[in-house]
Amino acid sequence: MIEILEYQINVANADACSYFLNDLAETNEASSLHTIESSNIIVNLHPDDDSNGEMKMMWFPNLSIPASLMGEQCCACITRGSQKVAQGGREGSTTNNDNDTHWIDVEICVLRLPTVQTDLLITLSTPQRSDADAGAVGQYNSGTLFQQILKTVNIKDWSLFAS
Repeated sequence: MIEILEYQINVANADACSYFLNDLAETNEASSLHTIESSNIIVNLHPDDDSNGEMKMMWFPNLSIPASLMGEQCCACITRGSQKVAQGGREGSTTNNDNDTHWIDVEICVLRLPTVQTDLLITLSTPQRSDADAGAVGQYNSGTLFQQILKTVNIKDWSLFAS
């Protein structure tokens, strides 16, 4: 899922993924006690930052942001987590019996574009395959589906973001 959202000025880059992961948990009526997060990564998208060039190429080789829209804080925040949600998506819509709940893996990337007051949110949610995997959140490796998706991100018409 891709969403163009208003930039959350009061949310630090280091907290952006947690903010949106918790927002998704609230929307899905998942208990905050049943949300696990790990592997928080921040990639600076500024073209002049050679120290971060390898990370940018690893995650976003096709993304080119015009200099006029590039701010000092322009970055991508990436994380993965798991949430325990009710069968059908909402705990309030079914019984709160543990047999009616399941874990879903959630991977989030927030492209933070403060110059144009935008948080571009990219989310991939997948059900976990078995109860043995419940709540187990692993580290990223170079072959994850989500990383492959992010490698294809390219914005062709930046005029949509112009104020």
